[in-house]
This record gives sequence, structure tokens and C-alpha cells, in this order.
Amino acid sequence: MSAVTRAATSAVLVLAILLAGDAVPGGADGDGSEPAAWSSGLNVLHEHGFTGAGRRIAVIDTSVNAQVVPVDRVWENRCGGPADTVDGALARHTSTVVSIIHAIAPAARIDVHPVGRASLTGQISCDRDRSAAVAEAFDDARGSDVIVITSTVQRSLTLDAAVQQAISSGSTVVAARPESSVVDRSQLFALPGVIGVQAVDRAGGVPAGHAVDDPGIDVLAQGVDMPAFGARWGRVTASGTSMAAPVVAGVLAATGLAASERHWLTGRRLITPKTALHRLALRAQLSGDTDTVGGTNEPLHPVP
Repeated sequence: MSAVTRAATSAVLVLAILLAGDAVPGGADGDGSEPAAWSSGLNVLHEHGFTGAGRRIAVIDTSVNAQVVPVDRVWENRCGGPADTVDGALARHTSTVVSIIHAIAPAARIDVHPVGRASLTGQISCDRDRSAAVAEAFDDARGSDVIVITSTVQRSLTLDAAVQQAISSGSTVVAARPESSVVDRSQLFALPGVIGVQAVDRAGGVPAGHAVDDPGIDVLAQGVDMPAFGARWGRVTASGTSMAAPVVAGVLAATGLAASERHWLTGRRLITPKTALHRLALRAQLSGDTDTVGGTNEPLHPVP
């Protein structure tokens, strides 16, 4: 399989600028008044050694700019067109998704599987049947610890089978709920085993037009006013379920909760580093393993 590998050396500085504290009101851990803040508890998560080391995340999206974000591997674009490009119109969305994941799970390996060419209006074009292209991307990504897909795609028997095979192989699949309040094209998040994500704001409110009672929604995460790349690679904010899904993917990769505790990822649970820490603390107390949870020798206690 053809691929492009990029070193992440120069990306660290860019990410530091993109995700600097002033882009996150209240700082990296928040002030406690915004329960859904994507960075709530992030510093504590990393201090306890939960950084995603040894885990691999597959991002199924469009083109990426591997010069501005740390990507371990960029696979061929299954829809034709560039896979790795500096064109902001084509690559800013996926680059933003990768930057959010990396901020939460900085030691995880991130692979990008492009399936289409994005436009500034959010439309995605493909030189072939995109459902088949996405199915091939899932086959390529099989074996990753977490697979995240943020775009709408027409379901098919082939695509459904590829998703199920990835789950059977041990991958946790995270899918953003389509933006429309009426879902008539894509319901990948409704497949058994797929973690369906709804976007909320920092206070936990659901944006207008989004159906919070959709039975396919498993978890909630901040997807409103997220730090993002602009078309010219400046810092902007963006909103949508495609901004919330990488928060969930990053938290799962950083903590390892996905593989062993999928039952926790139900009931429209709010996912932040802080809520994951509460779950990890409970698991440590139940197992009696309070000495080596994460990567430190400090006991893990619930975050206040």
C-alpha cells in the first residue's frame, strides 16, 4: 500500500500555537464552571501517564497537511487526489481533527486514511463510489486501537461489513453524528459496537438543530467553538460533530478505556479527560491497583 511518512518535529511548535492556553478559556484544566470543556482535566491526565503511548489511531477523513500536524503515516487517497497537501481548502479539516487528537493523546501514533477531496463549504468529492472507498479505508485501518470517522457517507453492505470486521479485530470505532437533525444518508454510528458522538458546547448544551434524543448517540463531547485551522493555516474556531468525535477518540486512546470498557461508553455520557479520570479512578479502586495506574507511581484519585 503506498503511503507517505512524515516526521513530527516541526509540528510540535504549530500545535503549541494552535492549542495554546489562550485558545481554551480557563486554561488547560478549565475553571470547573464548564463541565463539557474538551480540555477539562487534561493536565492531570497527562501527569498520570495517560498519553496514548503504544496506541494507534486511524483517522478516516480527507486530505491532511503533515507539515503542520504530527502524522505517522498518510495512506493513499482512496478517492483519488492528494493525500498530503498544504492546500488549506483540502486539508484544514483533517489537520484540525488530528491536532485535537494529538493534544489529548500526544504519544499515540496517528495514521490518516484520506477518502475524498474537501471543499471550503464542507462538500466531499470522490472519483468513485465513496462508500466503497471508505470500506477500503476501514480495511486498511483494521488493527488500530481507535478508528474515527467524521464525515457523512452512504452506507452499504460492503461498508457495514468492513466496519464490523474492524470492530471484531479489536478496533473501537468512533463516528460523528451527521449535522442534520434528520439522518437519511449515514447512520454508521447506529451500527452495533460503533460509538456515536453528539456535539455539545462547553456548558454541555446541544446546538440548535441537533437531535439529542437520537437513539444512535452513545456519548457527548465538546464540538462547539473548538480550536481549528483556517484555510490559510491561521488559528480559528470551528463547530460540529466532526470536532467532537476526535475528542472522544483522543480520550479513549490516551486512557485505553475503549478496549476493555465499552459498556461505559453509553447512555449519552459526557466524555472529557476529567470524566475519564473518574472512571479510571473507580476502576483502580475496584481492582485494588492504585500504585501503577497509568505511567506513574502515584495513586490515582478522582479529580475534584
